[in-house]
Amino acid sequence: MKEVGFALRKINTEEFATIDTEVVNVNDIQLNINNGFGINEENKLVACYFHLQFELNESPFIILKLNCEFEIDESAWESFVTSKNRIKFKKAFLQHLAVITIGTARGVLHAKTENTLYNKFHLPTINVLEMIKKDEIFDLEK
Repeated sequence: MKEVGFALRKINTEEFATIDTEVVNVNDIQLNINNGFGINEENKLVACYFHLQFELNESPFIILKLNCEFEIDESAWESFVTSKNRIKFKKAFLQHLAVITIGTARGVLHAKTENTLYNKFHLPTINVLEMIKKDEIFDLEK
């Protein structure tokens, strides 16, 4: 992977909620996660979205949705633009952005649940190689 200049510009916590529930057996808890990507062409941004839910009997009791906005250097952005008026980001680069976003989610989860009963529920390590398996292509408006 070639070096890509980028910077984390913004963290957006879109949703956070805890729902009172009695957890008797920690082994009964499921963790559902989703992720995705979006772009802002005008500002040369790639957003990495991350959503997690801790669930008991298919009912969520912790919900966190956030995204991290990464500003991409102008020259790097232009190098990703294809001849078909699209922009293509390699999976390795997106995996790197996802690692940063998941780490951010881990910190937000801790901060939001600190000094509560929910603080014992941690986001485990996640293999982003299994989560992000392909390059992403976005249509540009030009």
